[in-house]
Amino acid sequence: MMQSYPCRTVFSFVALVTAPLLVPITGAETLYQLPDPDGKPADQSKPVQVFILMGQSNMLGFGRVAPEDKPGTLAYLTRKEGRYPHLIDDQGNWTVRNDVHYVQTTVGNRQHPLTVMGRHIGVELQFGHIMGHIHDEPVLILKACIGNRSLGWDLLAKEAIGRKKSVKVLQDDFLRLKFGLFVHFNMATYKGVQWVSGYLDPSTFNSGGDAIDTDAWADATVSAGMRYSVLTAEHVSAFCLWGSKYTIYDVMHPDRPYQKDLVTQFIESFKGPGLKVGLYYGWRHPGFGDPNRFKVLPPECDPATHALEQQHGFQKAPIADPLTKYPDVFYIGNDARDPEVMVADRISAHLRGVRPQILASANWWNWAKKGTPYVDLSIKALRPSAETNEAPGETCWCLEQKWSWSKEMS
Repeated sequence: MMQSYPCRTVFSFVALVTAPLLVPITGAETLYQLPDPDGKPADQSKPVQVFILMGQSNMLGFGRVAPEDKPGTLAYLTRKEGRYPHLIDDQGNWTVRNDVHYVQTTVGNRQHPLTVMGRHIGVELQFGHIMGHIHDEPVLILKACIGNRSLGWDLLAKEAIGRKKSVKVLQDDFLRLKFGLFVHFNMATYKGVQWVSGYLDPSTFNSGGDAIDTDAWADATVSAGMRYSVLTAEHVSAFCLWGSKYTIYDVMHPDRPYQKDLVTQFIESFKGPGLKVGLYYGWRHPGFGDPNRFKVLPPECDPATHALEQQHGFQKAPIADPLTKYPDVFYIGNDARDPEVMVADRISAHLRGVRPQILASANWWNWAKKGTPYVDLSIKALRPSAETNEAPGETCWCLEQKWSWSKEMS
């Protein structure tokens, strides 16, 4: 929750763009050194000084905090070179300014007293320390950045302004993102196949260590100029990349050497640099055929032993689970969902009953119909959309010739 200050409603607003921040100097070569923050709150009887940091993606903040042994990172500059001592306390921890409150909703609803938090820093860190030093009043820093963001939508609670985004607005917001990354990563990655057959041992999903470097995925996404990413949270293998409430066939299975919630890790890595995140969840379409081959559904609802209606009834809950658990997810893609499975109105009603502001796509089973409008977004795979298409949607292309990684791609 944002800290509240006693209401003397006198505010000082300053709008900033990204520009060099000059610090006074006391000599020809000596920079003025800020004193260490004393940890005390500001004088609450005085009016809040509000500073608004505005900008595009260059305001977002890509200064790296770690690792400590890499020149140029904040940890290296402070702990190895002894610079900016006001940022480090006597125990070697990052100092906290309790007289400066920082708000940035574009990075996971970040609201906290000014300190170093997460993987990246921006201009707000040093600016906030300077403003906190200058002012006796409480200081509030509001940061809004990225081209498709605004003060109205990002820094005001929707309940406070009494409005929700319509589907049309959600679609328009999505189209402004323009370019994203579809991370096709699941059990098939470790078998070198495109579709996994049967239920593989959970230990098959093994990165060979205690880490999957989702930070590197996010860095590559930013470098490519992409603005959102979608992860295959569940695919044909039926293996879930989060700790599901509805199956033990997931990343938290006791037979797995890597028992960490990969969806949480993915979201944290991508929201750090301000990327939007979505999830993909496979749906078992009758077109998959032999239920002993491509399962799609977890063992708790094995298609070899459960009728089609039972399958459809079961799948609703596991799809709702990550939408409830991960509020940062703005988009859910359901593969192989089409009118043969369920009419669009029923799908939309189910998803919006869980998350009213979620954006949904569904990929037709029939290749000839891919790109045809169905739910919120149409999906076209490996082919451009028709020039006559006027429906909002996305086209998916492979960087390689296949969806899933295999050794021959190395």
